[in-house]
Amino acid sequence: MNGKEQRRQDWQARIASYRASGLTMKAWCTANQCSVEQLKYWLYKFKRSTSQVTPKPLVMLKYERVLFIKRSVLVVLLVVMILIFGCQNDSETQSKAKSLVTLLL
Repeated sequence: MNGKEQRRQDWQARIASYRASGLTMKAWCTANQCSVEQLKYWLYKFKRSTSQVTPKPLVMLKYERVLFIKRSVLVVLLVVMILIFGCQNDSETQSKAKSLVTLLL
């Protein structure tokens, strides 16, 4: 193990100790002979390395947005249809509206 990897492991242990201590940054750093800036740097560095998420392809995002818009339009049309035809006591119309609801959801 080289020096860089050793330093990284040491700081991982230090950060775990800091988080478990419940102390403020300043108090923990004073007790552990390091500066607040060093602690902040390593916290940032580990947060950044663990939170990197692979983004979805742009094509998939566009496709999902189109589906959401189409579904929203269909829901609005369904609500309007229920409001118009729901006032009637026609059981066939109401059953068609209910079947559309199940298809959309």
